[in-house]
Amino acid sequence: MSVPEENTTAKAYMLTHASGAAEEMERLEKQHLAFTEYFGGRLGPAPLIKLQPHRIMELGCGSGTWAIQAANEFPVSQVIAVDQSPPPDQILPANMNFQQADITKKLNFEPESFDAVHCRLVLLYLIKATKVANVRNILQQISRLLKPGGLLLIEDAELGSWYESGGPATRRFMFKVKEVWTERGADFEFGKNIRDMIASLGDFPDIHVRQIHIPFAGNGPEHLKELEQSDSRITMDMYFCWARRAIA
Repeated sequence: MSVPEENTTAKAYMLTHASGAAEEMERLEKQHLAFTEYFGGRLGPAPLIKLQPHRIMELGCGSGTWAIQAANEFPVSQVIAVDQSPPPDQILPANMNFQQADITKKLNFEPESFDAVHCRLVLLYLIKATKVANVRNILQQISRLLKPGGLLLIEDAELGSWYESGGPATRRFMFKVKEVWTERGADFEFGKNIRDMIASLGDFPDIHVRQIHIPFAGNGPEHLKELEQSDSRITMDMYFCWARRAIA
């Protein structure tokens, strides 16, 4: 009998006890809505409207909210949402499809078949669990899926500020969170290194990064009253990176 292959992505992902739980899907939806509101109702800072993509992929789609909005905003486009777990049961736009897959493995799509590929808060959970070289391989695979001139959209966090902000109790709590997450393979510093990692591929001469500072109260233990105080609330830095693949 063969031993089932370990799902590295699921092992590293630990914001909840089950990444498909209803509570986690609700959190992901609220997170997406917050980002969308920050960017004035847009999907993010990347120039997607100017690009007018015909095929869009989202890797690690979670609740599917970003992909659904993309499908609604670009009704003549085909949107493919990919995740290791199916999204919640819901009516999807007619131009959107879901495919179950592990992004650490080979993705069965034709090379240069997408105008835009989006990946939000996924790679930071993989960079230590699968090693830096493997995350670079994931980015290379994504690059090959993009058409020349297509957009790579990587959005990830630098979570070091979680334990640098807040009061003493908050810092102790968040330091423990960092310790556990690091043991599971997450990289708290990944967000600020996105530009350099994408640049190292050599496929993207045009790279942009937008950094925003986000208050983050979360659902910490009730005794951490510091989380309720505006002057000691924990924060994180979010990096929105978009890069255009070179046109040969």
